[in-house]
Amino acid sequence: MVLAVLLLLSAGCAYRRVCDAGHREAAAWLDANALPKESVAADREAAGCFGERPVHPLPATTDSLELLRAVEGGQPDFALAASSVAWDGASAQPWFLERYRPVRAWGRGDAQAGTLVLYEYTPSPFGDGAKHKPPAHFLSDAVVLRGYRLDSGRVGPEDPIHLTLLWDDAPGHPYEGLRVAVRLAEVATGEIWAQSSARLAPLGVALEDDARLAQHVLLDPPGDLPRGSFCVLVSLTEASGRTVEVSDDAVAFDGGMVLATAVHPPDVSDDPIAMDHATAYGFESATGGTRIALLGYDAPERAAPGEWVRVALLWSSSTPVTDDYHVLVHLVSPDGGLVAQGDGVPVYGFLPTSTWDAGTYVRDEHGFRLPDDLPRGDYGIYVGLYLVESDERLVALDESGASFPDGRVALALMKVR
Repeated sequence: MVLAVLLLLSAGCAYRRVCDAGHREAAAWLDANALPKESVAADREAAGCFGERPVHPLPATTDSLELLRAVEGGQPDFALAASSVAWDGASAQPWFLERYRPVRAWGRGDAQAGTLVLYEYTPSPFGDGAKHKPPAHFLSDAVVLRGYRLDSGRVGPEDPIHLTLLWDDAPGHPYEGLRVAVRLAEVATGEIWAQSSARLAPLGVALEDDARLAQHVLLDPPGDLPRGSFCVLVSLTEASGRTVEVSDDAVAFDGGMVLATAVHPPDVSDDPIAMDHATAYGFESATGGTRIALLGYDAPERAAPGEWVRVALLWSSSTPVTDDYHVLVHLVSPDGGLVAQGDGVPVYGFLPTSTWDAGTYVRDEHGFRLPDDLPRGDYGIYVGLYLVESDERLVALDESGASFPDGRVALALMKVR
């Protein structure tokens, strides 16, 4: 009995040492400023300091890469860094700097214990997109291209393209003299519409099993980018100016490798247009004379206050539409209030619904700006169709034919952080 009491007292003292002044202040800050379901990464021993908040426990390690991989695996909304050799190295890595920004720091009540720094997750466009293996490799002794990430399979005028190249170097073979060129070429004509050329200078380690170096490339398509298909070409050049050959002639073009393809989609097409998300919603008049299908959409999963948000919708109608309907795109707060909207005639005002041909597909973009002071939260994106003259909305139907209230479909949730 006495031994059990001593063990409990010892455990309690250990808990108090871990949940020191810094941890208590960090927990209080999160309770006041973060959503209850937002997670925090913290030392395993401090996991009990945050009440009901989800915690991603971090390993006790001196290895910065092991710590970074633990953060990447948990994808926490916040990371609480305790002064240590591992955190000093991890927080200086470009991978971490791109995704996390410091928001507060606290002392731990003991000068020897150092400080606690709280970092908040901020998405990097270079982190978007799945990792793909290249279709071939460069015949170089210095580096191997292990993979790449392209933030989207679509391109648009003045819409930056974010490409991450994942390299592995060969010990004893310096790569500093190599240059990497990336071009956006129109498939039909071979014309180059955007390009970037720079010395192969990776920003830091890549948290990949088979790649150690990450290089970011930014392409800026012009405002007059035509509709059509494009290929992303990657070239490698030695210091002498010699172009490094590609191992497979099938993906070699103009001295480079065809790494990926992307599409600037049309506004109207006889064939389905690829979208990020497929839907099967319908809109019809009360009399049943009009029926328009919403077959897909593109929308960001996350945005920051003050940002411009674009939502793309894919419409189709099996019969002619006699009336001109306006599209409503509403951003709705968790308590049901309207905080932003992007209403208008489809396709930037140029394609009223009365001009649609039956059976065609219409890709329609709408945008709105988030208020600068918009509180963090999960906001709903709602879509509907209405007549301007009467403000009457079409009936909105789900996949089973059941109607939604207010003539709007709840399209997606968007995180505002």
